[in-house]
Amino acid sequence: YPQWWGAVCDGSTDDGPEFQSAHDSLPSAGGVIEAHGGTCKTNQEIAITKSDATLRLDPGTVLNISSIAGTGSTGVHVSATVIAGLKLTGSRVRIVGGRITGVPTVSSKEVIGIHIAGASQARIGGTKIDGLHAGIWMGGGAVEPTLQNVEVSGNEHNILSGYQPTTSSSPQVSRPTLINVTATGATVGDGLQLYSYTDDVRIFGGTFNSNAGWGINGYVGGGTVEAIGAQLCSNTAGGVQFTYGSLSGTIANKLGYAKKGTLIGNRACSNSGPGFSVQLTDYSAFSTIGGVEDMLLADNLSDNNVGVGFDLGLVRSSVTGNRSLNNQGNCFTIRSNKSTTYSGNQAWDCGTSGTNRRGFEFLTAATTGSPPPNSTLITFTGNQAGDTRSGGSRYINFAFDLNKLDSGSVTDNFGSNANTADWFNINGLSSVSFTNNRGSVSGSSVLGTPWGKHISATATWDPASLGTNAETSTTLTVTGAAVGDVAMCGHTQVTADLLQLSCYVSAADTVRAVLENISAGTIDVSSGTLRAEVWKP
Repeated sequence: YPQWWGAVCDGSTDDGPEFQSAHDSLPSAGGVIEAHGGTCKTNQEIAITKSDATLRLDPGTVLNISSIAGTGSTGVHVSATVIAGLKLTGSRVRIVGGRITGVPTVSSKEVIGIHIAGASQARIGGTKIDGLHAGIWMGGGAVEPTLQNVEVSGNEHNILSGYQPTTSSSPQVSRPTLINVTATGATVGDGLQLYSYTDDVRIFGGTFNSNAGWGINGYVGGGTVEAIGAQLCSNTAGGVQFTYGSLSGTIANKLGYAKKGTLIGNRACSNSGPGFSVQLTDYSAFSTIGGVEDMLLADNLSDNNVGVGFDLGLVRSSVTGNRSLNNQGNCFTIRSNKSTTYSGNQAWDCGTSGTNRRGFEFLTAATTGSPPPNSTLITFTGNQAGDTRSGGSRYINFAFDLNKLDSGSVTDNFGSNANTADWFNINGLSSVSFTNNRGSVSGSSVLGTPWGKHISATATWDPASLGTNAETSTTLTVTGAAVGDVAMCGHTQVTADLLQLSCYVSAADTVRAVLENISAGTIDVSSGTLRAEVWKP
């Protein structure tokens, strides 16, 4: 107990030396430092250097660092000097409970609550941190830190991970885990910011709301980030951002650039920017890469954001089962994607009065260089978009705008109730398989008639020998065929140019095939397999 060394925790006396003495008295195998109630003021950085040490702040205990002094740690954020209430360097350190509070800066030093400085397997649980430059800052080669049931709110930056070095190619933070973390109300920056080079991040649940920046920001880092079930609402910059940066050194060393991420079941709502932004900051900086790579976005909800619901520049990625509703920008903006699948997503009621938007719009990436390419090798299937409102309150004027799509497959998508039309810029598509889509079209665009079912059957047929202009026929059963359906046939032995094979549905479940010889001589076709194909509306 720090009180054994004279700590009084009356809110005015400097109890820092007593806390440090309590720590220094622990055996090498570790132990527990425990503070009971009151406001314990420390004017010095408390160094937790011993492994397996636990600092337990009982409910109602406050660690006040508003008058902290000392040299702190230099070069934490490029050239910044920070000073922390608690600096963790030992392995398997535990910080449990209590509240840490103070001021953002002291004597030009940035004040942070807990500095995980290269520590291995640090655990922070049940602690509240507020009023500082940053609540928690992880870096220096930290491995497997865990934050659980932590409330970090009202700091300039709530949680920072990584030191943003300009030359290092080694992770500054590896395998951090955040469980049910509350990171809200940052007055300058983000709820959680992943500088370079933070790798293999796990975020389970939690609330990242009302921050001056992003809820979660993979700013120059965030390789292999997994975020599941988080809420990201009412942030000024937006809900979630993962990107490549273009700061000095990041291009040459690729310091933790965003890739191999997983976003599942998160909600981004009422943000002043995009709900989800996963794209290059500047295409020209990473044009050989082309986009954020190997991402999975599944079952996320983006609603009522001032910006775009999903703003995506992806390579080799999958976007499936997401919903974008009532955003003021596009529901989905797809920028210079490559080899990416969009399936089963829904886009409804985006745009505002007087500013019509799209459900899904293919655009090119942002760049300071030459124009980036259109999206290529895209599988776009089973998506739905439209406007459930009526009359003048419809703000989606095109459910699907394919202007910047060059190649891929567009199939089985459904548009409904768009203000002007569901489909736009579909004429003149290059190398795009466009089939079985539904909805209205703009101007002279041609959607094509969707077909409801494709059925087929085979039979063995040995046609009779045919003289000039003679013909023969046979029938085969194609269950489900009806008179008027479109039918086509082929035969494995009909290969001559002067033989004509045709077929039609002659009765329910029956297709008749007719073979005619239009040559000047007799032709005897050998026995082979007859196949009938039928398309139903």
